[in-house]
Amino acid sequence: MDRIYKKDNQGILRHVHGLDLVRIMLGQRDQMEALAEEAAELSQAALKWIRASGMSENPTPVTFNEAAMKLLEEWQDVMACAYVLGMPLTTNEELVHSEKSERWAQRVMESYEKRMEEAGRKEHAKI
Repeated sequence: MDRIYKKDNQGILRHVHGLDLVRIMLGQRDQMEALAEEAAELSQAALKWIRASGMSENPTPVTFNEAAMKLLEEWQDVMACAYVLGMPLTTNEELVHSEKSERWAQRVMESYEKRMEEAGRKEHAKI
C-alpha cells in the first residue's frame, strides 16, 4: 500500500510546477526562513539603490541600473515567498486604501503641518 501511495504522489508531483511545487515540498518553517532571507536581501538592495543613486556620500561601484534591477529582483523574490506561504497578494487598489497607507499619509501630513508652523514662527520672529 505504501508503494502505491508513493507512486501516485510522484505522479501528482510531476504535474506541479514552480512555486506551487515549492509550496508542497517545503514545510512552513523553511518557507518562513526563505521569506526572512529574501526580505533581508530586499533591505540590502534598497540601501544599495540609495548609494547608487547618489543620495549617499558612501560610493559604490554598482551602477544605478544594476541597483534598480537588483531591487526589483529582490522584491519579486519576497513576493514569491509570500505566494508560497499562501499570503494574500494585495492589489495596488487595496494597498492605496489600506490602514497602513492612511496612517502613513496622516503622519506625513502632520509632520508637514508642524514644519510649516515652525517655519511661520521663524519668519514671524524675523519681522
